[in-house]
Amino acid sequence: MTNIIPNAIITAITGATDAAEINMQGCAIIEMLEEFLGVLLVKRDISDEKITLPYSFSRVIKPKFAPLNSVASLEVITKNGNYKADTSTISIGAYTIELLPRFWYFFGLPYPLWPKAVSAIKLSYNAGYFSTWQELPAILQQAAVDLLKYKYASELKAGFHSEHLGDYSYTRGALVRGLPVDIASSLEGLIL
Repeated sequence: MTNIIPNAIITAITGATDAAEINMQGCAIIEMLEEFLGVLLVKRDISDEKITLPYSFSRVIKPKFAPLNSVASLEVITKNGNYKADTSTISIGAYTIELLPRFWYFFGLPYPLWPKAVSAIKLSYNAGYFSTWQELPAILQQAAVDLLKYKYASELKAGFHSEHLGDYSYTRGALVRGLPVDIASSLEGLIL
């Protein structure tokens, strides 16, 4: 994962100066926000995600990560080996990939290549919304900064019940799906 929070912001809040530590802190914050929102905020490549398919093969595949930007490769995995698919025969939506008729005909061939012989699809693709801090909407920039302040203060002051840091205050333990209630409430209903 790539950290897109500027090092200067992380250092100002946490005091960290080691590059590896700064990167780890930034990645942790973005990962927490992504988990809460259920999407990839930072664009990145996902290599070889294996999607197990049901017995009756579906033309529509839903990868784990979204939104989808591009597909680098798609392999059909059968009981008799792997068959690489032509990526020009797919249609990419924001959350799904559809196998188009030219590709679908491939599965109309006699056994062992017919649909029920297909056990999985292996995908390598790019997913996510933003590449830089500047592209991140202001509400997400603020949430990232507030979450960084929350985590940093939480780790320094174990055992406290409430804390105030700068102009941001919160109550320890008041979490909504892993985020402090103040941050979570600001992001509820956010549509990217």
